[in-house]
Amino acid sequence: MTLTTRTRLYFILMALLPALIIIAVIYFHSISELKRSGRNEAHRNLQRLIAFDKVYKEELKKRIFQLISLPEFENMVLLLKANQTSKIDLGRLQSGFDFIEFADSSGIVRASAGRPGFIGEQLPIKRPAVDLTADRHYETTEYDRHGRHAAFTYLSPINERYLLYAGQYIDKDYIEIIRSMIPVGIGIYYDTDSTNPFGSSGDISRGRLFEKGDSLLALLAGGRQAGFSLIALFNVMEDKPVFFSLLKITAAVALVSILIAILTGVYITGQTKKEINNLIEASAKIAGGDLTTPVMAYEEGEFSELADSLTDMKTRLKNTLEKLSTTEKTAAWKEIGQKIAHEVKNPLTPIAISIDDLKKSYNEKLPDFEKTLTETTTIIKKEISRLTFLLDQFVKFARMTPPEFVSVNLKNILDEIRQLYGRELESGRLEILNESESTQVSLDPEKIKQVLINLIKNGLESSPDAAVRLTVAEGDDRIGIAVEDTGPGFPQEILESGFKPYVSKKKGGFGLGLVICARIVHDHGGTIEIYNQKNGGGGVRISLPLKHG
Repeated sequence: MTLTTRTRLYFILMALLPALIIIAVIYFHSISELKRSGRNEAHRNLQRLIAFDKVYKEELKKRIFQLISLPEFENMVLLLKANQTSKIDLGRLQSGFDFIEFADSSGIVRASAGRPGFIGEQLPIKRPAVDLTADRHYETTEYDRHGRHAAFTYLSPINERYLLYAGQYIDKDYIEIIRSMIPVGIGIYYDTDSTNPFGSSGDISRGRLFEKGDSLLALLAGGRQAGFSLIALFNVMEDKPVFFSLLKITAAVALVSILIAILTGVYITGQTKKEINNLIEASAKIAGGDLTTPVMAYEEGEFSELADSLTDMKTRLKNTLEKLSTTEKTAAWKEIGQKIAHEVKNPLTPIAISIDDLKKSYNEKLPDFEKTLTETTTIIKKEISRLTFLLDQFVKFARMTPPEFVSVNLKNILDEIRQLYGRELESGRLEILNESESTQVSLDPEKIKQVLINLIKNGLESSPDAAVRLTVAEGDDRIGIAVEDTGPGFPQEILESGFKPYVSKKKGGFGLGLVICARIVHDHGGTIEIYNQKNGGGGVRISLPLKHG
């Protein structure tokens, strides 16, 4: 994974994690607060419902007492005492109750308004818990021709023999009254209902809140003895839509922030990558020998300072290399001078000896003077010829001029070499492989041709049956040239000395060939190395930049 990719991931994580943490904190804190607030609100509403229930039942009791005080009621009681129940019409009382019934002290219905079928039946309130001699409210399950009903009832004794039993159904009107007061869910469940959220409600305390999921439940009326349960459901998350709306807005803002952070990160890392690539390219140019082009940054800042530092380093490196080059050249010329003095001394010694022999033979008038003269002049001519060749080689090396760079195709240079070595190519002693035929290279064609010819010549002369392969390939903005032969390879002394002048194992050689090649390659900003192949034979590897300067 690249630095740019890692940096972008860091930016994404830096933008994503705080937003997710904030959203999570807001979510869980808000849920907790909503539940706490909802529970408090549910408790207050439950107290209001308890108070309403008390008022409602008191109102029911009040209406019973108002009913008993009516003259019509007194007449009906007289008919009841006279056992003339057929003449009793409780419906005339217009009480507003869902049912009104007269019963005797044992709880048997004697007269009924709304439920004539109950005459002769036992009241639905259960005994022995029921005291028929006292005024009392009851919660019961009542029946009529429409079915069963949950109801609030009131029992009031009229005298020692008879009692009044009346009630109001807990119907939709009652539920709507509650809902108009409080936003609450109301449900009536009978003992036979499997959907009762409390199951068996006999053990549930009245006036308490019980948790069920995100809701709170409370038993408002009824129970096991009543045969029904009036249950209130308080949604403690009733503000959930508002909450989720707020959460969505928060998430949207966080998402926009994340996108902005990601885009900012991509932009910053893109700019950084651009600056880094620029510095890498500049460093590659420095490594390639370009010490003149200044390093420029795209924007002001740390990269600009770094670019200025690289430019300053290039300048100082250039000056240092120039000084070093001067020092190296001085040392090299000193070494060359010593070598030349040594090489010149070699032919002068036999010349001096030959002249002494010739002078002695002449002075002593020796009979074989003519023979001595012929031999000595032959030796002197040979050594003078050798000395002349040595000086010519030195002058050729000393007069080397800087390369004149032009854009050429190496194919053209290789074609000229093919013309020079046509016979060797036909015989198979020379093979030329060019894998970069369409590549333009900035170089001095004559000097590079001189290098290649010199290396091919050395390879062919390494042994009588040696074969040479010249390979040209391209890669990483450079051209690679390899000249390998099947000869005996380079002696260890040559491999260790490298490209020092006047180090040669070739008969009649002066060791300047490779030195001249190295000088030309270095002037082109390239590198050169010599090596021996694993399977035998020597090799020279050259690397040249495609462009110069």
